[in-house]
Amino acid sequence: MAILRKYGISCVLFLLMCMNLLYMHYVVLTDDFQNTDISFKEPCNFVYFDVLLTTLFFSLLTWRRRKLTYIFSYIFLVYFVLANIIYSRFFHTYFSFCVFSETTNFSGTWWFGYVQEAFRWTDLLLVFTTSLFVWCLMVRTWRKARVNVVILILLLLTISCNKVWHDVKDGYITDFASFYDRHIGSYFQNSYRFNPSSTVVESGIIRTQVVCDVLIGTGYKALDDDEIKQIDNYLAKIKRERGAQYAGTTVVGRPNIVFIIVESYLSVVSDLKVNGKEITPYLNAIKHSGGYYNGQMTPCITTGESSDAQVIYFAGLIPMSKGMAVMSVIRDDIVGLPRLLHEQKGYSTYMTIPTKLSFWHQEEANIKYGIDTTYSALQSEKDVWVDDSIVFSVASDKQKHMKEPFFHTILTVSMHAPYKGYKFPEHKDLVFPAKYSNEYKNYLKYCRYTDMQIERYINDMKASGEYNNTVFIITSDHQAHAELLNIREEEINHSKVPIYIINAGIDVDSAYNGEILQIDIYPSLMDLFGLRSDFRGFGHSIFRQNYKCELTDEARNISNRILTGNYFGQKMRFVSR
Repeated sequence: MAILRKYGISCVLFLLMCMNLLYMHYVVLTDDFQNTDISFKEPCNFVYFDVLLTTLFFSLLTWRRRKLTYIFSYIFLVYFVLANIIYSRFFHTYFSFCVFSETTNFSGTWWFGYVQEAFRWTDLLLVFTTSLFVWCLMVRTWRKARVNVVILILLLLTISCNKVWHDVKDGYITDFASFYDRHIGSYFQNSYRFNPSSTVVESGIIRTQVVCDVLIGTGYKALDDDEIKQIDNYLAKIKRERGAQYAGTTVVGRPNIVFIIVESYLSVVSDLKVNGKEITPYLNAIKHSGGYYNGQMTPCITTGESSDAQVIYFAGLIPMSKGMAVMSVIRDDIVGLPRLLHEQKGYSTYMTIPTKLSFWHQEEANIKYGIDTTYSALQSEKDVWVDDSIVFSVASDKQKHMKEPFFHTILTVSMHAPYKGYKFPEHKDLVFPAKYSNEYKNYLKYCRYTDMQIERYINDMKASGEYNNTVFIITSDHQAHAELLNIREEEINHSKVPIYIINAGIDVDSAYNGEILQIDIYPSLMDLFGLRSDFRGFGHSIFRQNYKCELTDEARNISNRILTGNYFGQKMRFVSR
């Protein structure tokens, strides 16, 4: 009983913090999107270690003030728990500190609707643990407890060294240098792997999110001569291995180009019928009009989601494994598709967006891509974004004053989650099966709405006479995630997005029409419009022989080095084939 009075409450408080962290890992790792290759058992090894390090830090900071030690430790850790849970509900991976740079995007009340979307009933566990934690701090036995926090921590630290002990026993560690390299240096030198979740699982949140994210960061890392040579050799290898381009797959002349990036557009919607009615009748008609269509494209986005899609389409780079690639884009030099169109073909370059120009650094990134003018479709300073009817209306109006030939990108937003309620005029002809969730029904209605706005926009171009001299590229930024649609993964294929190339006047029968990757679009568009560059992205052109649907770890590693090391800024050699 005496031991219980001395150590019982401290152990309970320690276990409550461990329980919160375990729940956090459970939430992130049971997500269907990115983490199916990671076992939930793996992070258990580091949960108590994270709590241990945190408690040790605050015990030293609040010397001999036991309550403050546990209060600060609990608040610090519960912050990580909540941040990771909420973030993973929308981005399907662990939280990254680079998100803090985007807090200005959350001005206003637009994000309130996402609070309900993020909540799960299992989250009440955190309410229970927090209530029990507060109760433990208030009970009388706490006053009588004579717990030396440092001794308790050292005891647990000894237990945590079990793995180190086995390494010594098995001969892996022979001196301090090998100890540092095996247990410390390797994590700091290679602070994150290709899947950011793997790093948190293998290293814990303290080493990954505090040390790697905050102290080391994901910012600029200058490339040395050997790294530049390695990147050069890899890009030269890609160049040697690309096959010959098929005849008749390059656009003749300099037609206008309209690139429509549709929010969260799934291929499964194309040709889907309910009650005999098509969800996207106009896009379906386009698909069968003789242009190129491929509904088997796998997204390659990571943490940055929509901004990652633009990095892929406009820069040909694979998004960063941890952190937001757009942060490197706005800082460094890149080989932008719009810039190549301007420099080699004389195109004027524009983009119309549904948000303010600063949202996710859109205007800054566009300048790097080579987009000279960015238009915001917002109608009021109070707006955060506007629906697709306004976006296409503004795009159509601005297009009348664009200098030809123009490259005009249009971003849509109406198909964005959450899908809890319906916000547009009802489509009474759509009668859905009872098995469809309300979220999935609403998503399909959003798809119908955007389809109508695309039809109206293209009909305006036909009326103005611009249609015949315009190539249309229509694709998606990324998939609509199954959990936001409130469906099981096996119900629909939520991992494929479409690509349309319309009115290009090319031999579409030669183009590859099997499974492709999102990173294949950049080199494909370079071939389509006859652009020259040493750097042709990390994908494979669908208009060339020997096409491969391939995304290797080596490619990810090289792309990460380019993004974090300003490779093109150092090389400054953009356009010599």
